[in-house]
Amino acid sequence: MQKKITKPTSTKDITTIVGTKYVILPDNTVAKKLKSRNVHGTIYFYLWINKKFTTIAADKLREWNNARIKSQSSDSDTGDTSDQS
Repeated sequence: MQKKITKPTSTKDITTIVGTKYVILPDNTVAKKLKSRNVHGTIYFYLWINKKFTTIAADKLREWNNARIKSQSSDSDTGDTSDQS
């Protein structure tokens, strides 16, 4: 039996799919929650970034992501459409 999954009502909602490790993101894509590791009070995730398997702290990941967002928004402001991965 298939269950219908409704779209989030708010663009800020992240909806957990009950009974799974998956979530529905605000843009209606599905993602799998990653397990984190706590080492000496710092939360780390294991990710593939720039084709390399990397251990990265959650705080550093947020900083890295915010920098990419700023870079992309400044590129769109200047008309540059090249990807800076």
